[in-house]
Amino acid sequence: MKMKNILTGLFIIIFSALVSCSDFLDRDPDTILTDDQIFGDEVMIKSVLSNFYGRITWGQHIDDSYSYTIIDEASRSDSGPDTRQNFEDDRWRVYDYALLRNLNQFLKGVRETKVLDSETQRQLEGEARFIRAWLYFNMCRGMGGMPIVGDEVFDYTPGMDITALQYPRSTEAGLYDYIISECEAIKDFLPTEPSINAARATKWAVLMLKARAAVYAGSIANYNNKMPNPIKTTGGEVGIPADLAQAYYKTALSAAEEVIKGGKYELQLTKPDDRGRNFYEALSIKENNKEVIWARDYKYPGQTNGFTQSNIPASHAEDIDRAYAGPILNLVEDFEYINDRKGEIKIRDEQGNYIFYTNPEDAFANKDPRLWGTVIYPGAIFKGTPVVLQAGQKYFEDGVWKVRTSDPGKSDDNNILITSVNGPNTSNNNYINKSGFFFRKFMDETPLASTRGRRSE
Repeated sequence: MKMKNILTGLFIIIFSALVSCSDFLDRDPDTILTDDQIFGDEVMIKSVLSNFYGRITWGQHIDDSYSYTIIDEASRSDSGPDTRQNFEDDRWRVYDYALLRNLNQFLKGVRETKVLDSETQRQLEGEARFIRAWLYFNMCRGMGGMPIVGDEVFDYTPGMDITALQYPRSTEAGLYDYIISECEAIKDFLPTEPSINAARATKWAVLMLKARAAVYAGSIANYNNKMPNPIKTTGGEVGIPADLAQAYYKTALSAAEEVIKGGKYELQLTKPDDRGRNFYEALSIKENNKEVIWARDYKYPGQTNGFTQSNIPASHAEDIDRAYAGPILNLVEDFEYINDRKGEIKIRDEQGNYIFYTNPEDAFANKDPRLWGTVIYPGAIFKGTPVVLQAGQKYFEDGVWKVRTSDPGKSDDNNILITSVNGPNTSNNNYINKSGFFFRKFMDETPLASTRGRRSE
């Protein structure tokens, strides 16, 4: 009898535990939200929109230093000389119909929700459509005409006729026209006052996208058709007729003039006596910036980028990272001297003799001031001190010019520097500059911005 009572008790305990487990498994998930939950809460709606802004970083961008080394701007310094010759066919190709679907789902929810006032509802719709137009623009400039799905949200069920989901490619002109028309339709949905750090779309960002799309379309129509063999398809999916060029250019001009007349932006001229510094601050300092219309905003903590951390000169590094990449001579010499139209660095006189400069930075005197704002060249000041870039010593012996080099940071018997700790050199040493120049544009001068624990905003 006692055994029977024990078994009965165990059965009750086990049964109760199973019921409890069932209750546990039946709980509502706290990481998956329904449409009703999202579009029933204004904060959640704005959170979804914020997610979309975070998903539109394509092509070259500030948190991918490698992307600047792929074309003729910079070279890597993370090992030996950068000699890469082959690249993926689809690099930087944008084909994000998943994001398009999500944007269309969002638009449907925003239009139907009851928790937003009409002004907020209109603005959020405008921002989502702006992001959608920006997505189409990025697809179009890389691949030409693409399927335009409008506001459709497609649902697939097994066994259905999939031809209903198959949209043909638009013509290239047709997709640019769609982008332009969307921008015109939503420009008054959005605020006219600049957003904090230019992070959110405004009327003026929309107009500048309209202008950019029109310039691209006009330039394709104009210049592609002047080539011996224009790049185009018979259906117009790639290529735009030449007779459309002027209309596109007029559209671009009109949109840009509307931004200028709006009076919210201007060329930043906070340091008229130091145009190089002025150019750097206009592109790299976000506080009180009057020139940038739309940009991705980074904020410490949580949303930071590693551009400064990766590319800071070794002499100025605050952590173990440094000198991942540097601009190359081609880019530096694209900046002309202000007293002539040539950009080549002057290293010899008219007789072919070497020019001896008192200071290394003197070789760059009278260059377009934007060079200083873009590139740290030998002897240029960064964060208050000069950046020494010295590959070695050149000396004249027995009627012949010779070169002496060393490991970075070494000096000769007379305590004269041979090769700078910054390089450049041609060795396989990791993170020693190979080009003779460092980035300045986008570099953050804030203390600790080059550390892993903080990074840059």
